[in-house]
Amino acid sequence: MKYLDVVMENRKIGTMLKSPVYKVSIISNITIVPLKDILELSLRKEGINAEVTLGDYDSVVQDSIRFASFDAVIVIWEAVNFINGLHYCAENLTARERKDFRQKMEAEVRLVMANLRNTPLVIVNNFSAASSEKNFALDFGFLDQLCLGLNQTLKETAHPNQVIVDIEKILITLGISDAIDYRQFQQTKSLYTFGFFEIYAESIKPAFMSALGRAKKILVLDCDNTLWGGVIGEDGLEGIKLSDTDSKGSIFLEIQTLIKVMRKRGVILALCSKNNSHDVDNVIHKHPYMVIKDDEIVLKKVNWKDKAQNINEIAVELNIGLDSFVFIDDSPFEIELVKAALPQVTCYKVPENLSEYPNLIKKIMPHFYSLSSTLEDSTKTDMYKAESARKSEISSYETLEDYLVGLGLELEIAKGNNIPIERVAQLTQKTNQFNLTTKRYTEADIRNMLADDSYEIFCFNLSDRFGNYGVTGLAIISFYEVDNKLTALFDSFLMSCRVIGRTVEKQFFYEILKDLRNKSVYYLVSNYFATPKNSQVKNFYESIGFIVYSNKDGKKDYQIELNQVALEKVPYIRVIGD
Repeated sequence: MKYLDVVMENRKIGTMLKSPVYKVSIISNITIVPLKDILELSLRKEGINAEVTLGDYDSVVQDSIRFASFDAVIVIWEAVNFINGLHYCAENLTARERKDFRQKMEAEVRLVMANLRNTPLVIVNNFSAASSEKNFALDFGFLDQLCLGLNQTLKETAHPNQVIVDIEKILITLGISDAIDYRQFQQTKSLYTFGFFEIYAESIKPAFMSALGRAKKILVLDCDNTLWGGVIGEDGLEGIKLSDTDSKGSIFLEIQTLIKVMRKRGVILALCSKNNSHDVDNVIHKHPYMVIKDDEIVLKKVNWKDKAQNINEIAVELNIGLDSFVFIDDSPFEIELVKAALPQVTCYKVPENLSEYPNLIKKIMPHFYSLSSTLEDSTKTDMYKAESARKSEISSYETLEDYLVGLGLELEIAKGNNIPIERVAQLTQKTNQFNLTTKRYTEADIRNMLADDSYEIFCFNLSDRFGNYGVTGLAIISFYEVDNKLTALFDSFLMSCRVIGRTVEKQFFYEILKDLRNKSVYYLVSNYFATPKNSQVKNFYESIGFIVYSNKDGKKDYQIELNQVALEKVPYIRVIGD
Protein backbone atom coordinates (compact mmCIF):
# COMPACT_ATOMS: atom_id res chain seq x y z
CA MET A 1 0.00 0.00 0.00
CA LYS A 2 1.04 3.58 -0.61
CA TYR A 3 1.17 5.99 2.32
CA LEU A 4 -1.92 7.92 1.16
CA ASP A 5 -3.88 4.66 0.88
CA VAL A 6 -2.88 3.77 4.45
CA VAL A 7 -4.01 7.17 5.72
CA MET A 8 -7.38 6.94 3.97
CA GLU A 9 -8.11 3.35 5.07
CA ASN A 10 -6.98 4.12 8.61
CA ARG A 11 -9.40 7.05 8.84
CA LYS A 12 -12.23 4.95 7.42
CA ILE A 13 -11.77 2.08 9.90
CA GLY A 14 -11.22 4.56 12.73
CA THR A 15 -14.71 6.01 12.25
CA MET A 16 -16.26 2.55 12.46
CA LEU A 17 -14.71 1.41 15.74
CA LYS A 18 -16.78 2.12 18.84
CA SER A 19 -14.68 0.32 21.48
CA PRO A 20 -12.74 2.33 24.09
CA VAL A 21 -9.68 4.14 22.75
CA TYR A 22 -6.37 2.38 23.29
CA LYS A 23 -3.78 5.13 23.75
CA VAL A 24 -0.32 4.49 22.30
CA SER A 25 2.59 6.92 22.25
CA ILE A 26 5.74 6.69 20.14
CA ILE A 27 8.73 8.59 21.49
CA SER A 28 11.82 8.90 19.35
CA ASN A 29 14.93 10.86 18.45
CA ILE A 30 14.26 10.55 14.71
CA THR A 31 11.35 11.55 12.46
CA ILE A 32 8.73 8.77 12.43
CA VAL A 33 5.56 10.45 11.11
CA PRO A 34 4.37 7.60 8.78
CA LEU A 35 4.43 5.08 11.64
CA LYS A 36 1.42 6.72 13.31
CA ASP A 37 -1.04 5.77 10.56
CA ILE A 38 0.66 2.48 9.75
CA LEU A 39 0.49 1.26 13.35
CA GLU A 40 -3.03 2.57 13.92
CA LEU A 41 -4.24 0.75 10.79
CA SER A 42 -2.46 -2.47 11.73
CA LEU A 43 -4.13 -2.52 15.16
CA ARG A 44 -7.50 -1.22 14.01
CA LYS A 45 -7.76 -4.06 11.50
CA GLU A 46 -7.68 -6.34 14.56
CA GLY A 47 -10.53 -4.42 16.19
CA ILE A 48 -8.24 -2.47 18.53
CA ASN A 49 -9.31 1.18 18.60
CA ALA A 50 -5.75 2.46 18.70
CA GLU A 51 -4.96 6.16 18.87
CA VAL A 52 -1.26 6.85 18.34
CA THR A 53 0.35 10.07 19.60
CA LEU A 54 3.84 11.03 18.47
CA GLY A 55 6.17 12.56 21.00
CA ASP A 56 8.31 15.59 20.31
CA TYR A 57 11.36 15.12 18.13
CA ASP A 58 14.46 14.05 20.11
CA SER A 59 12.75 14.37 23.49
CA VAL A 60 12.88 10.77 24.67
CA VAL A 61 13.66 11.39 28.34
CA GLN A 62 11.06 14.13 28.77
CA ASP A 63 8.42 12.22 26.81
CA SER A 64 8.98 9.10 28.89
CA ILE A 65 7.49 11.11 31.77
CA ARG A 66 4.85 12.85 29.67
CA PHE A 67 3.35 9.65 28.23
CA ALA A 68 3.93 7.23 31.12
CA SER A 69 0.19 7.04 31.83
CA PHE A 70 -0.69 5.85 28.31
CA ASP A 71 -1.78 2.26 27.66
CA ALA A 72 1.42 1.61 25.70
CA VAL A 73 4.62 3.45 24.82
CA ILE A 74 7.00 2.61 21.98
CA VAL A 75 10.59 3.84 22.29
CA ILE A 76 12.55 4.26 19.05
CA TRP A 77 15.92 5.60 20.13
CA GLU A 78 18.50 5.53 17.33
CA ALA A 79 22.18 5.48 18.19
CA VAL A 80 23.12 7.21 14.92
CA ASN A 81 21.25 10.29 16.09
CA PHE A 82 22.14 10.48 19.78
CA ILE A 83 23.89 13.66 18.78
CA ASN A 84 23.93 15.32 15.38
CA GLY A 85 26.44 13.60 13.10
CA LEU A 86 27.37 10.84 15.53
CA HIS A 87 27.13 8.23 12.77
CA TYR A 88 30.13 9.74 10.98
CA CYS A 89 32.10 11.50 13.74
CA ALA A 90 32.02 8.81 16.46
CA GLU A 91 35.53 7.57 15.67
CA ASN A 92 37.01 11.04 16.10
CA LEU A 93 35.92 11.38 19.73
CA THR A 94 38.70 11.31 22.29
CA ALA A 95 38.89 8.54 24.88
CA ARG A 96 37.60 10.95 27.54
CA GLU A 97 34.71 12.10 25.34
CA ARG A 98 33.77 8.50 24.62
CA LYS A 99 33.73 7.60 28.30
CA ASP A 100 31.64 10.64 29.25
CA PHE A 101 29.22 10.05 26.38
CA ARG A 102 28.80 6.38 27.26
CA GLN A 103 28.07 7.21 30.90
CA LYS A 104 25.59 9.91 29.89
CA MET A 105 23.64 7.57 27.59
CA GLU A 106 23.61 4.72 30.10
CA ALA A 107 22.17 7.08 32.71
CA GLU A 108 19.49 8.28 30.28
CA VAL A 109 18.53 4.70 29.34
CA ARG A 110 18.14 3.80 33.01
CA LEU A 111 16.07 6.93 33.59
CA VAL A 112 13.71 6.28 30.67
CA MET A 113 13.14 2.65 31.69
CA ALA A 114 12.46 3.77 35.26
CA ASN A 115 10.03 6.47 34.10
CA LEU A 116 8.06 3.84 32.15
CA ARG A 117 8.13 1.11 34.79
CA ASN A 118 4.40 1.50 35.53
CA THR A 119 3.20 1.87 31.95
CA PRO A 120 1.12 -1.25 31.10
CA LEU A 121 3.12 -2.04 27.93
CA VAL A 122 6.46 -0.65 26.76
CA ILE A 123 8.07 -1.67 23.48
CA VAL A 124 11.65 -0.50 23.18
CA ASN A 125 14.04 -1.14 20.29
CA ASN A 126 17.51 -2.27 21.17
CA PHE A 127 20.41 -0.16 19.96
CA SER A 128 22.14 -0.89 16.69
CA ALA A 129 24.92 0.62 14.61
CA ALA A 130 23.71 -1.25 11.53
CA SER A 131 21.97 1.88 10.23
CA SER A 132 25.22 3.85 10.20
CA GLU A 133 26.50 4.82 6.75
CA LYS A 134 30.04 4.10 7.95
CA ASN A 135 29.24 0.63 9.25
CA PHE A 136 30.90 -2.29 7.47
CA ALA A 137 31.50 -5.95 8.29
CA LEU A 138 35.17 -5.81 9.31
CA ASP A 139 34.74 -2.76 11.53
CA PHE A 140 33.80 -2.77 15.22
CA GLY A 141 34.13 0.83 16.21
CA PHE A 142 32.96 3.06 19.03
CA LEU A 143 29.32 3.13 17.86
CA ASP A 144 29.21 -0.67 17.88
CA GLN A 145 30.78 -0.78 21.34
CA LEU A 146 28.37 1.87 22.60
CA CYS A 147 25.32 -0.06 21.33
CA LEU A 148 26.61 -3.28 22.86
CA GLY A 149 26.95 -1.63 26.28
CA LEU A 150 23.59 0.14 26.09
CA ASN A 151 21.83 -3.09 25.14
CA GLN A 152 23.27 -4.70 28.24
CA THR A 153 21.93 -1.77 30.26
CA LEU A 154 18.53 -2.29 28.64
CA LYS A 155 18.46 -5.94 29.70
CA GLU A 156 19.55 -5.12 33.24
CA THR A 157 16.96 -2.39 33.76
CA ALA A 158 13.97 -3.77 31.83
CA HIS A 159 10.83 -4.28 33.91
CA PRO A 160 8.34 -7.11 33.22
CA ASN A 161 6.10 -4.76 31.22
CA GLN A 162 8.96 -3.78 28.88
CA VAL A 163 9.50 -5.76 25.68
CA ILE A 164 12.86 -5.36 23.92
CA VAL A 165 12.75 -5.55 20.12
CA ASP A 166 15.78 -6.82 18.21
CA ILE A 167 15.74 -4.15 15.53
CA GLU A 168 18.48 -5.84 13.50
CA LYS A 169 16.18 -8.82 12.77
CA ILE A 170 13.74 -6.45 11.11
CA LEU A 171 16.55 -4.74 9.19
CA ILE A 172 17.73 -8.14 7.97
CA THR A 173 14.21 -9.07 6.85
CA LEU A 174 13.97 -6.04 4.58
CA GLY A 175 17.62 -5.34 3.88
CA ILE A 176 19.51 -2.19 4.85
CA SER A 177 19.18 -0.59 1.42
CA ASP A 178 15.38 -0.93 1.49
CA ALA A 179 14.98 -0.10 5.19
CA ILE A 180 17.19 3.01 5.46
CA ASP A 181 16.85 6.24 3.49
CA TYR A 182 20.10 8.12 4.08
CA ARG A 183 19.06 11.06 1.92
CA GLN A 184 15.93 11.67 3.99
CA PHE A 185 17.90 11.17 7.19
CA GLN A 186 20.35 13.88 6.15
CA GLN A 187 17.56 16.29 5.22
CA THR A 188 14.77 15.60 7.73
CA LYS A 189 16.14 13.05 10.24
CA SER A 190 13.67 10.52 8.80
CA LEU A 191 15.89 7.44 8.94
CA TYR A 192 13.50 4.66 7.96
CA THR A 193 11.51 3.97 4.82
CA PHE A 194 7.77 3.43 4.57
CA GLY A 195 8.43 -0.28 3.89
CA PHE A 196 10.41 -0.59 7.10
CA PHE A 197 7.62 0.93 9.16
CA GLU A 198 5.11 -1.52 7.65
CA ILE A 199 7.22 -4.50 8.69
CA TYR A 200 8.01 -2.94 12.06
CA ALA A 201 4.32 -2.41 12.88
CA GLU A 202 3.52 -6.04 12.04
CA SER A 203 6.53 -7.25 14.03
CA ILE A 204 5.46 -5.57 17.26
CA LYS A 205 1.72 -6.25 16.86
CA PRO A 206 1.87 -9.60 18.76
CA ALA A 207 2.78 -7.72 21.94
CA PHE A 208 -0.42 -5.67 21.66
CA MET A 209 -2.48 -8.73 20.77
CA SER A 210 -1.20 -10.53 23.85
CA ALA A 211 -1.75 -7.56 26.15
CA LEU A 212 -5.33 -7.22 24.92
CA GLY A 213 -6.26 -10.90 25.06
CA ARG A 214 -6.14 -11.51 21.30
CA ALA A 215 -3.36 -14.12 21.13
CA LYS A 216 -4.13 -17.53 19.60
CA LYS A 217 -4.29 -20.59 21.85
CA ILE A 218 -4.51 -23.78 19.80
CA LEU A 219 -2.71 -25.13 16.73
CA VAL A 220 -4.64 -27.76 14.76
CA LEU A 221 -2.59 -29.87 12.37
CA ASP A 222 -3.29 -32.18 9.48
CA CYS A 223 -0.99 -35.22 9.34
CA ASP A 224 -0.14 -36.46 5.83
CA ASN A 225 2.18 -34.00 4.07
CA THR A 226 1.83 -31.65 7.03
CA LEU A 227 3.48 -33.42 9.97
CA TRP A 228 5.31 -35.86 7.74
CA GLY A 229 5.90 -36.30 4.02
CA GLY A 230 3.73 -38.76 2.16
CA VAL A 231 0.45 -40.55 2.92
CA ILE A 232 0.65 -43.06 5.74
CA GLY A 233 -2.26 -45.13 4.41
CA GLU A 234 -0.43 -45.64 1.08
CA ASP A 235 3.28 -45.33 1.89
CA GLY A 236 3.30 -47.15 5.22
CA LEU A 237 5.48 -46.46 8.23
CA GLU A 238 8.70 -47.09 6.31
CA GLY A 239 7.68 -45.00 3.31
CA ILE A 240 6.77 -41.66 4.84
CA LYS A 241 9.37 -38.89 4.90
CA LEU A 242 10.41 -37.95 8.44
CA SER A 243 14.14 -38.18 9.08
CA ASP A 244 17.40 -36.36 8.57
CA THR A 245 18.51 -38.92 5.98
CA ASP A 246 16.88 -37.09 3.07
CA SER A 247 16.10 -33.47 2.28
CA LYS A 248 12.31 -33.80 2.32
CA GLY A 249 12.26 -35.77 5.57
CA SER A 250 14.59 -33.32 7.26
CA ILE A 251 12.17 -30.47 6.55
CA PHE A 252 9.33 -32.29 8.32
CA LEU A 253 11.70 -33.12 11.15
CA GLU A 254 12.44 -29.41 11.50
CA ILE A 255 8.72 -28.59 11.33
CA GLN A 256 7.91 -30.96 14.20
CA THR A 257 10.79 -29.59 16.25
CA LEU A 258 9.54 -26.01 15.81
CA ILE A 259 6.00 -27.07 16.75
CA LYS A 260 7.34 -28.83 19.84
CA VAL A 261 8.97 -25.55 20.90
CA MET A 262 5.57 -23.87 20.52
CA ARG A 263 3.97 -26.57 22.66
CA LYS A 264 6.52 -25.98 25.42
CA ARG A 265 5.58 -22.31 25.38
CA GLY A 266 1.94 -23.13 26.09
CA VAL A 267 0.42 -23.70 22.64
CA ILE A 268 -2.25 -26.40 22.64
CA LEU A 269 -1.79 -29.02 19.91
CA ALA A 270 -4.56 -31.00 18.22
CA LEU A 271 -4.73 -33.23 15.15
CA CYS A 272 -7.41 -33.08 12.47
CA SER A 273 -6.78 -35.62 9.73
CA LYS A 274 -8.77 -37.66 7.23
CA ASN A 275 -7.15 -40.97 7.99
CA ASN A 276 -7.45 -44.30 9.75
CA SER A 277 -6.78 -43.58 13.41
CA HIS A 278 -4.63 -46.68 13.90
CA ASP A 279 -2.33 -45.59 11.03
CA VAL A 280 -1.75 -42.19 12.60
CA ASP A 281 -1.24 -43.72 16.04
CA ASN A 282 1.27 -46.12 14.51
CA VAL A 283 3.39 -43.19 13.29
CA ILE A 284 3.15 -41.34 16.60
CA HIS A 285 4.06 -44.38 18.69
CA LYS A 286 6.51 -46.23 16.47
CA HIS A 287 8.27 -43.93 14.03
CA PRO A 288 11.83 -43.41 15.34
CA TYR A 289 11.97 -39.77 14.16
CA MET A 290 8.57 -38.67 15.45
CA VAL A 291 9.30 -35.57 17.56
CA ILE A 292 5.77 -34.73 18.73
CA LYS A 293 4.66 -37.41 21.15
CA ASP A 294 1.18 -38.63 21.97
CA ASP A 295 1.18 -37.02 25.42
CA GLU A 296 1.79 -33.61 23.81
CA ILE A 297 -1.38 -33.77 21.70
CA VAL A 298 -4.47 -32.69 23.61
CA LEU A 299 -7.07 -34.00 21.16
CA LYS A 300 -7.10 -36.08 17.96
CA LYS A 301 -9.86 -35.99 15.37
CA VAL A 302 -8.65 -38.65 12.98
CA ASN A 303 -11.62 -39.83 10.93
CA TRP A 304 -13.34 -39.26 7.58
CA LYS A 305 -15.66 -36.41 8.58
CA ASP A 306 -15.15 -32.95 7.09
CA LYS A 307 -12.51 -30.94 8.84
CA ALA A 308 -14.67 -27.93 9.60
CA GLN A 309 -16.97 -30.19 11.62
CA ASN A 310 -14.01 -31.76 13.41
CA ILE A 311 -12.49 -28.37 14.29
CA ASN A 312 -15.84 -27.17 15.58
CA GLU A 313 -16.04 -30.27 17.78
CA ILE A 314 -12.55 -29.57 19.12
CA ALA A 315 -13.67 -26.05 20.04
CA VAL A 316 -16.71 -27.39 21.89
CA GLU A 317 -14.86 -30.18 23.69
CA LEU A 318 -12.03 -27.91 24.86
CA ASN A 319 -14.32 -24.91 25.39
CA ILE A 320 -12.05 -22.65 23.33
CA GLY A 321 -13.34 -19.97 20.96
CA LEU A 322 -12.78 -20.55 17.26
CA ASP A 323 -10.98 -17.22 16.94
CA SER A 324 -8.22 -18.76 19.08
CA PHE A 325 -7.54 -21.47 16.45
CA VAL A 326 -4.81 -21.74 13.82
CA PHE A 327 -5.17 -24.58 11.30
CA ILE A 328 -2.46 -25.97 8.98
CA ASP A 329 -3.18 -28.35 6.08
CA ASP A 330 -1.55 -29.22 2.77
CA SER A 331 -4.85 -29.41 0.87
CA PRO A 332 -6.20 -26.20 -0.70
CA PHE A 333 -9.67 -27.79 -0.68
CA GLU A 334 -9.59 -28.37 3.09
CA ILE A 335 -8.20 -24.90 3.75
CA GLU A 336 -10.94 -23.22 1.72
CA LEU A 337 -13.60 -25.42 3.32
CA VAL A 338 -12.56 -24.40 6.82
CA LYS A 339 -12.23 -20.73 5.82
CA ALA A 340 -15.78 -20.75 4.42
CA ALA A 341 -17.41 -22.69 7.27
CA LEU A 342 -15.39 -21.25 10.15
CA PRO A 343 -14.13 -17.77 9.17
CA GLN A 344 -12.93 -17.13 12.74
CA VAL A 345 -10.20 -19.77 12.28
CA THR A 346 -6.85 -18.56 10.92
CA CYS A 347 -5.77 -21.00 8.19
CA TYR A 348 -2.41 -21.67 6.54
CA LYS A 349 -1.62 -23.99 3.66
CA VAL A 350 1.64 -25.93 3.54
CA PRO A 351 3.76 -24.27 0.80
CA GLU A 352 4.18 -26.07 -2.53
CA ASN A 353 7.90 -25.38 -2.19
CA LEU A 354 8.67 -27.35 0.98
CA SER A 355 11.83 -25.35 1.66
CA GLU A 356 9.52 -22.45 2.59
CA TYR A 357 7.62 -24.52 5.18
CA PRO A 358 9.89 -23.82 8.21
CA ASN A 359 9.60 -20.07 7.57
CA LEU A 360 5.81 -20.43 7.49
CA ILE A 361 5.88 -21.99 10.98
CA LYS A 362 8.10 -19.14 12.17
CA LYS A 363 5.56 -16.72 10.69
CA ILE A 364 2.78 -18.48 12.60
CA MET A 365 4.60 -18.44 15.96
CA PRO A 366 3.91 -14.74 16.73
CA HIS A 367 0.15 -15.47 16.68
CA PHE A 368 0.71 -17.26 19.99
CA TYR A 369 3.05 -14.70 21.56
CA SER A 370 2.52 -14.24 25.28
CA LEU A 371 3.86 -11.36 27.37
CA SER A 372 4.00 -13.64 30.41
CA SER A 373 5.38 -17.15 30.76
CA THR A 374 3.90 -19.23 33.59
CA LEU A 375 3.91 -22.73 35.04
CA GLU A 376 0.42 -23.23 33.59
CA ASP A 377 1.85 -22.74 30.07
CA SER A 378 4.28 -25.64 30.40
CA THR A 379 1.67 -27.97 31.91
CA LYS A 380 -1.30 -26.92 29.79
CA THR A 381 -1.37 -30.15 27.77
CA ASP A 382 -1.57 -32.28 30.92
CA MET A 383 -4.35 -30.05 32.25
CA TYR A 384 -6.47 -30.42 29.13
CA LYS A 385 -5.89 -34.18 29.03
CA ALA A 386 -7.00 -34.41 32.65
CA GLU A 387 -10.12 -32.44 31.73
CA SER A 388 -10.84 -34.92 28.96
CA ALA A 389 -10.61 -37.75 31.50
CA ARG A 390 -13.04 -35.90 33.78
CA LYS A 391 -15.60 -35.46 31.01
CA SER A 392 -15.43 -39.11 30.01
CA GLU A 393 -16.44 -40.08 33.54
CA ILE A 394 -19.55 -37.87 33.79
CA SER A 395 -21.80 -40.48 32.15
CA SER A 396 -21.20 -42.90 35.03
CA TYR A 397 -22.98 -40.58 37.49
CA GLU A 398 -26.73 -40.09 37.76
CA THR A 399 -26.56 -36.36 38.44
CA LEU A 400 -24.07 -33.57 37.86
CA GLU A 401 -23.88 -32.92 41.60
CA ASP A 402 -22.96 -36.58 42.24
CA TYR A 403 -20.18 -36.19 39.70
CA LEU A 404 -18.91 -32.97 41.30
CA VAL A 405 -18.97 -34.58 44.75
CA GLY A 406 -16.92 -37.45 43.36
CA LEU A 407 -14.27 -35.14 41.92
CA GLY A 408 -12.95 -34.19 45.37
CA LEU A 409 -12.55 -30.50 44.53
CA GLU A 410 -10.07 -28.50 46.60
CA LEU A 411 -9.84 -24.71 46.44
CA GLU A 412 -6.80 -22.74 47.56
CA ILE A 413 -7.07 -18.94 47.63
CA ALA A 414 -4.22 -16.43 47.55
CA LYS A 415 -4.42 -12.67 47.87
CA GLY A 416 -2.25 -9.57 47.98
CA ASN A 417 1.48 -10.13 47.63
CA ASN A 418 1.00 -13.91 47.64
CA ILE A 419 -0.55 -13.95 44.16
CA PRO A 420 1.50 -15.10 41.12
CA ILE A 421 1.68 -11.80 39.24
CA GLU A 422 2.63 -13.25 35.86
CA ARG A 423 -0.23 -15.75 35.87
CA VAL A 424 -2.77 -13.21 37.16
CA ALA A 425 -1.88 -10.80 34.33
CA GLN A 426 -2.09 -13.66 31.86
CA LEU A 427 -5.56 -14.61 33.08
CA THR A 428 -6.84 -11.10 32.36
CA GLN A 429 -5.27 -11.23 28.89
CA LYS A 430 -6.59 -14.65 27.88
CA THR A 431 -9.90 -15.23 29.65
CA ASN A 432 -12.98 -14.39 27.60
CA GLN A 433 -15.99 -16.59 28.42
CA PHE A 434 -16.34 -16.38 32.20
CA ASN A 435 -15.20 -12.78 32.44
CA LEU A 436 -17.64 -10.16 33.70
CA THR A 437 -15.78 -7.04 32.53
CA THR A 438 -13.08 -8.36 30.15
CA LYS A 439 -10.55 -5.78 31.30
CA ARG A 440 -6.99 -6.58 30.21
CA TYR A 441 -4.02 -5.95 32.46
CA THR A 442 -0.26 -6.40 32.14
CA GLU A 443 2.14 -7.38 34.90
CA ALA A 444 2.90 -3.68 35.43
CA ASP A 445 -0.80 -2.98 36.00
CA ILE A 446 -1.05 -5.78 38.55
CA ARG A 447 2.07 -4.60 40.39
CA ASN A 448 0.67 -1.08 40.50
CA MET A 449 -2.56 -2.37 42.05
CA LEU A 450 -0.68 -4.40 44.66
CA ALA A 451 1.17 -1.24 45.68
CA ASP A 452 -2.11 0.68 45.98
CA ASP A 453 -4.02 0.31 49.26
CA SER A 454 -7.29 0.95 47.45
CA TYR A 455 -7.03 -2.41 45.64
CA GLU A 456 -7.20 -6.04 46.74
CA ILE A 457 -6.51 -8.97 44.42
CA PHE A 458 -7.64 -12.56 44.99
CA CYS A 459 -6.90 -15.63 42.89
CA PHE A 460 -7.49 -19.34 43.32
CA ASN A 461 -5.87 -22.65 42.48
CA LEU A 462 -8.23 -25.59 41.97
CA SER A 463 -7.41 -29.29 42.10
CA ASP A 464 -9.26 -32.61 42.21
CA ARG A 465 -8.44 -36.31 42.11
CA PHE A 466 -7.49 -36.06 38.43
CA GLY A 467 -4.89 -33.36 38.97
CA ASN A 468 -4.30 -29.64 39.36
CA TYR A 469 -6.09 -27.06 37.21
CA GLY A 470 -3.55 -24.40 38.17
CA VAL A 471 -4.32 -20.79 39.00
CA THR A 472 -7.60 -20.39 37.13
CA GLY A 473 -9.69 -17.74 38.92
CA LEU A 474 -9.24 -14.06 39.70
CA ALA A 475 -11.01 -11.17 41.39
CA ILE A 476 -9.74 -7.59 41.43
CA ILE A 477 -11.50 -5.27 43.88
CA SER A 478 -11.12 -1.55 44.39
CA PHE A 479 -12.29 0.31 47.49
CA TYR A 480 -13.79 3.77 47.94
CA GLU A 481 -16.35 5.45 50.17
CA VAL A 482 -20.00 6.25 49.49
CA ASP A 483 -21.78 8.35 52.15
CA ASN A 484 -18.90 7.58 54.54
CA LYS A 485 -19.48 3.84 54.02
CA LEU A 486 -16.70 1.61 52.64
CA THR A 487 -17.62 0.29 49.20
CA ALA A 488 -16.04 -2.58 47.27
CA LEU A 489 -16.16 -2.50 43.46
CA PHE A 490 -15.53 -5.76 41.61
CA ASP A 491 -13.29 -4.40 38.87
CA SER A 492 -12.71 -7.91 37.48
CA PHE A 493 -14.16 -11.32 38.22
CA LEU A 494 -13.13 -14.15 35.93
CA MET A 495 -12.30 -17.84 35.64
CA SER A 496 -10.56 -19.97 33.06
CA CYS A 497 -12.83 -22.01 30.81
CA ARG A 498 -11.18 -25.15 32.25
CA VAL A 499 -13.07 -24.80 35.55
CA ILE A 500 -16.47 -23.63 34.32
CA GLY A 501 -19.37 -25.82 35.45
CA ARG A 502 -18.05 -26.79 38.89
CA THR A 503 -19.78 -23.98 40.86
CA VAL A 504 -16.31 -22.98 42.07
CA GLU A 505 -17.14 -19.36 41.20
CA LYS A 506 -19.75 -19.28 43.99
CA GLN A 507 -17.37 -20.76 46.54
CA PHE A 508 -14.68 -18.27 45.47
CA PHE A 509 -17.13 -15.39 45.85
CA TYR A 510 -18.25 -16.74 49.23
CA GLU A 511 -14.65 -16.71 50.49
CA ILE A 512 -14.09 -13.16 49.18
CA LEU A 513 -17.22 -11.96 50.97
CA LYS A 514 -15.85 -13.29 54.26
CA ASP A 515 -12.72 -11.19 53.73
CA LEU A 516 -14.77 -8.10 52.84
CA ARG A 517 -16.88 -8.48 55.97
CA ASN A 518 -13.69 -8.44 58.04
CA LYS A 519 -12.82 -5.13 56.34
CA SER A 520 -16.24 -3.72 57.33
CA VAL A 521 -17.29 -3.21 53.74
CA TYR A 522 -20.88 -1.90 53.54
CA TYR A 523 -21.73 -1.72 49.82
CA LEU A 524 -20.82 -4.10 46.97
CA VAL A 525 -20.75 -2.65 43.45
CA SER A 526 -20.15 -4.60 40.25
CA ASN A 527 -20.56 -4.44 36.48
CA TYR A 528 -21.16 -6.69 33.53
CA PHE A 529 -19.90 -5.61 30.09
CA ALA A 530 -21.35 -7.72 27.28
CA THR A 531 -18.95 -9.12 24.68
CA PRO A 532 -19.47 -11.65 21.85
CA LYS A 533 -17.99 -14.34 24.14
CA ASN A 534 -19.22 -13.79 27.69
CA SER A 535 -22.99 -14.12 27.32
CA GLN A 536 -23.01 -17.19 29.59
CA VAL A 537 -22.25 -14.96 32.61
CA LYS A 538 -24.65 -12.12 31.82
CA ASN A 539 -26.86 -13.09 34.78
CA PHE A 540 -24.13 -14.25 37.16
CA TYR A 541 -24.48 -11.38 39.60
CA GLU A 542 -28.27 -11.79 39.67
CA SER A 543 -27.76 -15.48 40.52
CA ILE A 544 -25.92 -14.57 43.73
CA GLY A 545 -28.37 -11.88 44.82
CA PHE A 546 -27.04 -8.64 43.32
CA ILE A 547 -29.55 -5.98 42.29
CA VAL A 548 -29.43 -4.31 38.86
CA TYR A 549 -29.83 -0.55 38.94
CA SER A 550 -28.81 0.18 35.34
CA ASN A 551 -29.03 -1.95 32.19
CA LYS A 552 -28.32 -0.37 28.81
CA ASP A 553 -25.99 -0.59 25.82
CA GLY A 554 -24.65 -4.00 26.84
CA LYS A 555 -23.64 -2.87 30.32
CA LYS A 556 -25.30 -3.78 33.61
CA ASP A 557 -24.48 -2.02 36.88
CA TYR A 558 -25.18 -3.56 40.27
CA GLN A 559 -25.20 -2.44 43.87
CA ILE A 560 -26.17 -4.19 47.07
CA GLU A 561 -25.43 -4.00 50.76
CA LEU A 562 -23.00 -6.72 51.71
CA ASN A 563 -25.19 -8.02 54.54
CA GLN A 564 -27.99 -8.66 52.01
CA VAL A 565 -25.97 -11.21 50.04
CA ALA A 566 -27.10 -14.67 51.16
CA LEU A 567 -24.48 -16.77 49.38
CA GLU A 568 -23.90 -20.20 50.93
CA LYS A 569 -20.84 -22.41 51.05
CA VAL A 570 -20.65 -25.09 48.34
CA PRO A 571 -20.64 -28.32 50.37
CA TYR A 572 -18.55 -30.49 48.04
CA ILE A 573 -15.65 -28.00 47.63
CA ARG A 574 -12.99 -28.18 50.32
CA VAL A 575 -11.24 -24.89 50.95
CA ILE A 576 -7.61 -25.46 51.89
CA GLY A 577 -6.64 -23.49 54.99
CA ASP A 578 -10.25 -22.90 55.92
